[in-house]
Amino acid sequence: MNRRQWLATATAATATVAVAPLRTDVHTFGARGDGVADDSAAIQAAIDHVGARGGGVVYLPPPKMHYRICAGLRLSSYVVLEGAIPARYPFNAGNAGACALVADFADPYQWIIEPATQVGGRSVAHDRLVAGALPDGVMYNCGVRNLLLSSKGKVPYGGIRFHGAPGSFVEGVSIDRVGCGLLVNYSFGGNYSVQVHSLYYGVAAWDDANANVFEVYCTHSAPWPQDVPASYRLAFMAQLAGHYADTLKLSSDEHGSRPYGVLCGSIGSTSINNVFDLVVEQFPGGIFLFNAYAADFRRCYIESDRGRMVGAIAASRARFGMQALHAYLSGEGAIFDLGIDVLARVFASGILDAASFGKAPAADDTSLLILEGLDPGTAGAPLQRNVRYAGRPTPWIDLALRSGWRAAGGDHEPPAVRFDPWSHQVELKGTITAGRDGPGFILPESCRPTRRRRYMTAGARLDVGPDGIVGIAAADGTVSLDGIAFYRW
Repeated sequence: MNRRQWLATATAATATVAVAPLRTDVHTFGARGDGVADDSAAIQAAIDHVGARGGGVVYLPPPKMHYRICAGLRLSSYVVLEGAIPARYPFNAGNAGACALVADFADPYQWIIEPATQVGGRSVAHDRLVAGALPDGVMYNCGVRNLLLSSKGKVPYGGIRFHGAPGSFVEGVSIDRVGCGLLVNYSFGGNYSVQVHSLYYGVAAWDDANANVFEVYCTHSAPWPQDVPASYRLAFMAQLAGHYADTLKLSSDEHGSRPYGVLCGSIGSTSINNVFDLVVEQFPGGIFLFNAYAADFRRCYIESDRGRMVGAIAASRARFGMQALHAYLSGEGAIFDLGIDVLARVFASGILDAASFGKAPAADDTSLLILEGLDPGTAGAPLQRNVRYAGRPTPWIDLALRSGWRAAGGDHEPPAVRFDPWSHQVELKGTITAGRDGPGFILPESCRPTRRRRYMTAGARLDVGPDGIVGIAAADGTVSLDGIAFYRW
């Protein structure tokens, strides 16, 4: 091939790549948008047509009334279901020209929109999550843009479920009158900007929902139910039922049946590195976290009327941070309800109604909440004993020695221990001398490891147990504790 032939080939290849993605109007496939005809089959045919040709946009022009659908829609990879203009609050009013999909389901236990993900060659049931799905059963990079999703008659199980849909997105979408607004599962690298007006749950990121970004406004529908009906309860919340107080050390066993604005976490796998920018209003529970690691709530506003919200944030086995928290509870309730193994860092520059901190959760020294920008000496400061305040050096705690051991004195530092509440690191320092083999000292409860550890120093061996007892076996009369450190997390 000469140079001219090679350039011609390259130009042809470049032109092929630059071809615009397919854009299909649902009217072409028979959708009417008159609010009477069932447009499910027409819209689904448009989705399948575009998906079979490598992806593109399925466009819904402004309808005469709305697009009535009697079955849930399933997106293919690289397919975007798109209306004419972004849907905005207040959901089912004030959206002139917006494209509304109104679910009129005979069977309410389905989602309005979800990907065509399959596991084992079968579609995923409405109340199940994708777990370990193979790549050929997953839909990639599909999305929903500029649509209003609502319902009439029976309430759908949910609005949008991106289960097994890496790279998916929601943009300019409002969801009204559903059980759960948006659920993301086995999906990563997604971006979701959505407004939700739901009966039971706002938004959930659960089980392998990793590295996603959520911009959410969610509010609770009237009538205002205190509990989620068993038939609409998300399966993972039902699975945790009965474990909240005894096992997870939260304040009560009612969390499983409570409507929440946002849920994030995992039971059987992971849910990590999700970012939230959100407003939660009028839910009995604000945010629920379980095994939610590295969750970043950048800006968070939680509000409820008098006597409605039981707890703004409930968390167990979670590690999360918030850049700004505004939590307002005008009635009974606690801002934080922390269970076991919780490490939370909150830049509390704008906490409202600080007096509501006062209802402490179940006694628990393993949970830790670090507040930034709040002086514990101010009126209405938190009363929970598992609250710490960052920005202050962690003090060293002197060790009470046993088995004849004493501080070496002289130029040596006295024996002491300290715990860094943010890193969960425990450090020892100092030099001891003149003791015998046996328990040398006992670490304070906040400085004990979760499992047994062993350290070798010059002339001695130290065994550190979960009960805090430090056994010393010494071949020499002097033992240095400098450099011994471990993480409790």
